[in-house]
Amino acid sequence: MRPVQTNPGGVRRCLTNVEECDTIWLAHTLRVHGFLQHGHVVCVERSVVSSTTATIARLTVRYSADARGNLPTRLFLKISDPGSVPDLPAGVILGDARFYLALRDIECELPVPTCYDAALDEATRRCHLLLEDLSATHRPVQPGPDADAGDCRRMVECLADFHAYWWANPRLKTDFGGLPGRDSHLKYARSIQQELPEFLTALGDDLPRDDRRLYERVADGFSPAFGSLLRPEHLTLINGDAHPRNILLPYAAAEAGCIIDWQFHHVGVCTQDLRHTIGLAWPTQWRRSMEQHLVRHYHQRLVAQGVDYSWDDCWRGDQIGVLDNLFMPMWHQSLQFERSSWLPEVRRAVAAVVDLGCERLLQ
Repeated sequence: MRPVQTNPGGVRRCLTNVEECDTIWLAHTLRVHGFLQHGHVVCVERSVVSSTTATIARLTVRYSADARGNLPTRLFLKISDPGSVPDLPAGVILGDARFYLALRDIECELPVPTCYDAALDEATRRCHLLLEDLSATHRPVQPGPDADAGDCRRMVECLADFHAYWWANPRLKTDFGGLPGRDSHLKYARSIQQELPEFLTALGDDLPRDDRRLYERVADGFSPAFGSLLRPEHLTLINGDAHPRNILLPYAAAEAGCIIDWQFHHVGVCTQDLRHTIGLAWPTQWRRSMEQHLVRHYHQRLVAQGVDYSWDDCWRGDQIGVLDNLFMPMWHQSLQFERSSWLPEVRRAVAAVVDLGCERLLQ
């Protein structure tokens, strides 16, 4: 699945509502990108939903009888709504569009949805994306004790394939915000330390005293461990939010899996994606039985594609990611997610740190 090359040159107007995606606009867009080679669009049916930061529509498209070309009949349209959460950073609102625009000249297939159109306006924080709709062909893996081990291996294979392509790629310095700064780990640790007291207050008696002390120890000692991972030769492009719902597997075994939702993409350490995929969403007993197996399978897939990355570095990186998982519920709480969604994450994150003895990695 290869992102399409978007229009060269000039500033393109971003859609502001789904009604603008009519038959004329869609036919023009598909024609410009070389998909609709003859004929026209005769009907666009829209099923619209709203998310926190965008309006999303699933489109069903019909073409004229004489239409020729590569003609998608199901599309996914995402239009940003920058006023919905005014304090949200522009990078989050525009992240998806920036990602697909940066991939516009990639010739090889990557495990991401095909992008039929993308446009953004930095000044107004508006963007839109027109992607293939995978809802009929792909599904997320449902975390739980009955999850299929083969599905889980396919999830980490998607990550390995994507990470391998971008591993130490020269374009990381220019196209995706650049490499992490020398003090990026210090800034991250300070942000954790600043937010932690409010989070611990919000937890109240739901957090046992020993777990509270664990949070405080990790917040104080996390920076050197995390900073040690940021070696230029080990950096790649990561999704930044690679939980199981953001990795879709095909119903048909011959099809490729896809990683979706690239709002938080950045240059970073591959195991920061792994800790999302294997971490907070899974029951503790399942994670205990599968975690090292999946990390090893990921590592083998990565090395098979020529990546120079030792197993010791990979496993250590995953364990530092497990430490970092302690703070994911803190960000979810700050975004006013339901308590019932992030409180179980706290318990699973603490259990993982204890199980793996990750505190030994702190300085």
